[in-house]
Amino acid sequence: MRRCSVLRESSWQSGQGCGFLPTWPITSTCHLWEEPPLTKLSSAGATSYTVLRATVSGGPYNTTVVTGHTATNYTNTNLTNGTTYFYVVRAVNASGTSGNSNQASATPTGGGSTPCAGLCTSPTPFTVGGSGNLGTAARCFETTTNLNGGNCSNMSSRTLTINAGAAQSCSGWTLPAKRNNGYCIQVTAGTPEWASFATW
Repeated sequence: MRRCSVLRESSWQSGQGCGFLPTWPITSTCHLWEEPPLTKLSSAGATSYTVLRATVSGGPYNTTVVTGHTATNYTNTNLTNGTTYFYVVRAVNASGTSGNSNQASATPTGGGSTPCAGLCTSPTPFTVGGSGNLGTAARCFETTTNLNGGNCSNMSSRTLTINAGAAQSCSGWTLPAKRNNGYCIQVTAGTPEWASFATW
């Protein structure tokens, strides 16, 4: 399941005889790691948090995800892939409970949604053309562009595979079937650092 990180940064301000009032600037980003949505919480002065969830933007936030949560992160599991969830957070301390934070959303999706999912981490995206010098470390490249072929050079000590298939010949590739609508090109570590490949 894709992890969608909902990042929350907040500060507490003194109220007039009513404890503390929070503010909740929020940003939301999605990453392609195979994990469920994660909520990060941070508020100076808070002793715990309550996380609420809805499936409609603006609520009502009828699902209480967690209460009395004291850590600054929380993983929300057992969600349905493709469903957008809307979250708000309430900060709690001895003076009481804050109002809702601004809303943030996250949409988990099934694993294997990208060509390199489960094969390598942090692949380099590309379209068509050359890889440039590969350096000496193992490398991984990902594209959803329609490819017609490819070749490589200076790969005598390295192996190039596509979609975890058989090693490819540098004189001309035999493209396998697409994987998750694209191609994952992996090159093992080796020398020289100016080894490269090209696609068309």
